[in-house]
Amino acid sequence: MKVRQKKVVRIDEGGVETTSNTTNAKVAVSSTSKMENDLSTSSEEKTETVDMEALKPMVEMGEGEQMWKGKHRWKRIQRRIQKRKGMQRRKGIQRRTYCTVLCLDYVYLLQYGIVLVRSGYDGNHVQFELLSKIIPSPEGYFNNLRNNYEVDEEGMLIADCYYDKNHIMMLTNDSNYGNLRNGVFVEMQGNKSSVEFPLNVNGGRNERGSGITLILCSGGKGDDSINTLYLILSETEGNKFSAKAISGEDKYEFSVNEDGILCVSGPAGSRFGLWHNRDNLTQTPALTLHPFVSQTQCIDGKEAFLLMENVTEHAAIVILCSNSNGMEDSTVSSVYHLVIKDGTLVATNAISGCHGTNYKKSDLWNFEVIGGRLLASGPTGPCRYGVLSNIIASKEELKKSCKQDFCLATGESTKTKGI
Repeated sequence: MKVRQKKVVRIDEGGVETTSNTTNAKVAVSSTSKMENDLSTSSEEKTETVDMEALKPMVEMGEGEQMWKGKHRWKRIQRRIQKRKGMQRRKGIQRRTYCTVLCLDYVYLLQYGIVLVRSGYDGNHVQFELLSKIIPSPEGYFNNLRNNYEVDEEGMLIADCYYDKNHIMMLTNDSNYGNLRNGVFVEMQGNKSSVEFPLNVNGGRNERGSGITLILCSGGKGDDSINTLYLILSETEGNKFSAKAISGEDKYEFSVNEDGILCVSGPAGSRFGLWHNRDNLTQTPALTLHPFVSQTQCIDGKEAFLLMENVTEHAAIVILCSNSNGMEDSTVSSVYHLVIKDGTLVATNAISGCHGTNYKKSDLWNFEVIGGRLLASGPTGPCRYGVLSNIIASKEELKKSCKQDFCLATGESTKTKGI
C-alpha cells in the first residue's frame, strides 16, 4: 500500500484550524485578493456585503507552523446538515445553498490548474471536475499527481494537498464566498500591439512567489479578431513561465522582459481581465483598474435574465452558472466562455460542467445580446450567475454588481451579510 505524505487543513465556521498528517506541505487559500481602491460601503445597502473588500483568507503551513494572514476565513461551501438540515440563515430567512466555484490551484513543483466545484442542495453532496491543467517543463514523475478536494461529515470543503506550498483561489457565483473583484484590467493603448501585465513570473516581492493566472483576452476587428482564455503558469526563477489557451484560438504571444514582467503581443486595442491566485502582483497604477464582474440570481431560470449591460464592443466573458430543481444532489453547474465581437455574441463555448440527479446534461443555458444587454436563460428553477469579463468597470458599477439580495426559496428581500 502506497502512503502519500500530505496535510489536510480544515477550517470551521469560527475560523478554527485543525490539521492532520504533519509534513512539509504548505497551503494558502484565498477567495479573492484585496482591491487597491476602496469599495467599502454602508452595511445598509441590501445588495452589498458588509465588508466590500474582496475576501482574503490566507493560510500558510510549514513544519509545525500555522499562520493566518488577513481577517477573513475560507468558509465551507456545504452547510452543516446535522444541525441546519442544509439551511443557511440569512437575517432570519432560510435558504438552501448551492453554487459553482472555480478553484485556481497551484502546487509548487507539481501541477497547476482550474477545478470546477459543484455543490449539492444539501446532504454534503459535492462534485469536482478538473477543467484544465498546466504543468511545468520538463515533465517529471510528480506531474500526474494533483491536489484532491473533499468534504467532511460536517460539510466542510477541504483541500487535501501535496508537498510544499499550495495556493488556491476561489472564483464563485455565490457572494457568500467572495465577490470576484480581485481582477485587474489591462489594455493596449493607442496603436501599440503589446503591453505589460502587473505580474512578475519569478514571484516579484515574494520569495518563491510564482502561481497561476487566468487571463480573459479579446481584440482585433473582423477576421483578425481574437477572443481567448489563457492559463499562465509562472515559476520561481529564471523568467520561466508557460501559457495555455483553454478556450478560443491560441494567437496571443506571451513573453517576459528583462525584469521578469509578463508581456503579451496581439492586435492593437486588445483588452485583458486578469485573475492571479497569489497576493504578489507588481504594484503599478494598473492595479487600480478592474474589469466588470457580477453575481446575480433569479427564481426561475427559464425567463430571460439580465446579466450585464453596455456590451457594445469586443469582449471575452466567462459565466459561472448553477441551478437546483430538487433535494440533495439535484443541482447542475456549468462554465461558459462568450465571444463578443462589435457588440454581437458570435460564439458560446461550454468549457466545463457537471450535474447531479434529475439532469441529463450540464449544458442547459443559452445567451444572447440585445441592444447591448447580455441575457441568459436556462433550466427551470432557481439559478445563480457569476460573471467575469475584460470590460473595464468603475467603482460605482462594482458597488452595484452584487445582486443576490433575496431568498431564492421565498423571494423575500434580505441583506447579503457575506463572510
